[in-house]
This record gives sequence, C-alpha cells and structure tokens, in this order.
Amino acid sequence: MNEPVTKLKHTAPISIGIMLFFVTFLTIILPLSR
Repeated sequence: MNEPVTKLKHTAPISIGIMLFFVTFLTIILPLSR
C-alpha cells in the first residue's frame, strides 16, 4: 500500500515542473514571436 503513494510523490513534482516549464516557455515565446 505504501508503494503507490511514494510513486505518486515522485511523479507529481515532475509533472508539475513540466507544466510550469511549459507555461513559462509559452509566456516568454508568444510575445516574442508576435
């Protein structure tokens, strides 16, 4: 029962980091491409 919880703790920050990186990337690139 402990394994899925630890797996979630390891994958959640990664997916959040990718999402934040993608959002910041779009926020920086979109104004420049105009």
